[in-house]
Amino acid sequence: PFVGDWDGIAFTTRFSTTGDNIAYSDGYMMIRIPAGSLTIGAGHYLAISFTNTTSADQDMETDGSSYLVTPVDDPGFPVPEMAAGILLGLGLAGLATYLLIKRNKVKAKL
Repeated sequence: PFVGDWDGIAFTTRFSTTGDNIAYSDGYMMIRIPAGSLTIGAGHYLAISFTNTTSADQDMETDGSSYLVTPVDDPGFPVPEMAAGILLGLGLAGLATYLLIKRNKVKAKL
């Protein structure tokens, strides 16, 4: 099988499977795709293409379900960079200092 994307019109192969990344268990086929080796474009669908290389008809059945498992160490959300956190903290500290000084000047005039 080939793994790729479907844009609603055409299938584009993005990853060629081999015996190393296909496993069969309890009647299910599992395809493992190494991290970073497959990107599906926005608005496209993840798709699998099978080719029948025998002279007999082959049936493919599905219960309509599928799922994607992310790596265990993937947090599932983007983690901000350290520099962005430091800049945000400094900006908030500067804003708090400005507001404190402005409030003290208003009190001094009264």
